[in-house]
Amino acid sequence: MTLTHQQAELAMASAMRKMGFTDARATPGGPDGGIDVLSSRAIAQVKMHKSQVGRPDLQRLYGARGRDQRRSMLFFSLSGYSSHADEYAAGNGIALFTFDATGAVRPYNSAARSISRGADLGVPRFIVDDNLRWLFWGVVLISPVVFLTAFDLSVPVLDYIFALPGCVGLVLIVAAIGGFLKK
Repeated sequence: MTLTHQQAELAMASAMRKMGFTDARATPGGPDGGIDVLSSRAIAQVKMHKSQVGRPDLQRLYGARGRDQRRSMLFFSLSGYSSHADEYAAGNGIALFTFDATGAVRPYNSAARSISRGADLGVPRFIVDDNLRWLFWGVVLISPVVFLTAFDLSVPVLDYIFALPGCVGLVLIVAAIGGFLKK
């Protein structure tokens, strides 16, 4: 499963809440002024570049913080950081984190290790592939029909009772397979 940018922002907001920024929330879509996750005590940027994050991205986060020096700055990257970005972060107190395609977060520098100490930054529970969810419920709904057919337990009343859930289950399984093929 690969996260969308919106899912990544939601996952990083969840990670920030685990770190003690209890009011962290992803900002709405559109121009965000360099802030993807906002808290009363911190701001964060989330990047899903294929290449490493460079110093200019960190400079934009620093500028987005403005004069409010009390706010912590966190940066989350899917692909890591350049050496120039690492140096800039160290000199300006920016906590650098990396994350993977499942949303699991790892501290990258000492500022990030300090902020995240004691937090469980594993995969957020709400990140579940919709296709897997559809496949699961499809199998659950269609299984009584398969069971009755396999053991030739055809009873007219049961046939009618399980017909609709069985059809819905089949539709969900087909939708899940279509979603997997689309990826």
